[in-house]
Amino acid sequence: MAKDNKIWRARKGLAFRKLVDGGMLFDQKGQQVHHFNETAAVVWELCARGQTTAEIVARLRSAYEVDETQIVADVQEVLKDFSGSDLLQ
Repeated sequence: MAKDNKIWRARKGLAFRKLVDGGMLFDQKGQQVHHFNETAAVVWELCARGQTTAEIVARLRSAYEVDETQIVADVQEVLKDFSGSDLLQ
């Protein structure tokens, strides 16, 4: 997978709240609220801890019984969305 060793970090100034079915993130700078499903919330929490793509994929593989190819694709899509929304450093 491309960018396995890239360390993802949450941008400062964001407030995250874990919810039963995912999570909610408030971006004060952009004055936006982002709602995450359960998988995206896990990815967000791992980004907030400064995890690599490979570490994020490994964590999701241990939590869900899903094909690795699907997990990799899902993680890449979530990270792309986070980056596109200027949520990562």
